[in-house]
Amino acid sequence: MEQFFRQIIAVILSAAAALPPAAPPQPTEDFRSVLLGETQMVLAWSQEKIFLNEYRDDLDFEVEPARFAQVDLDGDGICEIVLWMCFGANMYAEFEILRAENGEIHCYPQVYRGLQDIKTDGTYCGSSGAGDWGYYKILSFGETESEDEPFTWCESSEQGELYYVNKEPASRQEFESACAEQDAKEIIVWYEFTPENIDALL
Repeated sequence: MEQFFRQIIAVILSAAAALPPAAPPQPTEDFRSVLLGETQMVLAWSQEKIFLNEYRDDLDFEVEPARFAQVDLDGDGICEIVLWMCFGANMYAEFEILRAENGEIHCYPQVYRGLQDIKTDGTYCGSSGAGDWGYYKILSFGETESEDEPFTWCESSEQGELYYVNKEPASRQEFESACAEQDAKEIIVWYEFTPENIDALL
């Protein structure tokens, strides 16, 4: 009988060891409170606290969120909120990344061309010119800014366009193949920025 119970205990311990680690808690209520204008957020670059409806871009224009999405951008298991900011109806301005940190929501701005075609794995496309663009991943969020890194990109030079795939020099054909693979990934879902959608999703 004792041997039987030992076997049962061994099976239980083995099953417990095989279980995946618990997912980190998602700060949905903190996000919800900021999006609904009930709580202030922290502007990462200045550490100033403001309500979302007080936000202005770097040219001091009033902008407001038109859409929002949830995605884990830095791969830590906790989703960020991405806001698609506009000057008005369909006049795109920039993106804002909202991240939960130490019980507060921190806001990191991203230029409109710097955070395109976001995929569910957190990768995205960014561009600084016609011949300078690629695919990026955020490595971390610092106190005042986020740190990202390209993994596949092209850049202009005196010799023409140079191509890189997985951070290694590549041919144009290899680059185009990598781009097609990236483009085939699942994209995130954008939701209209309404109280109903915020309540339903957060």
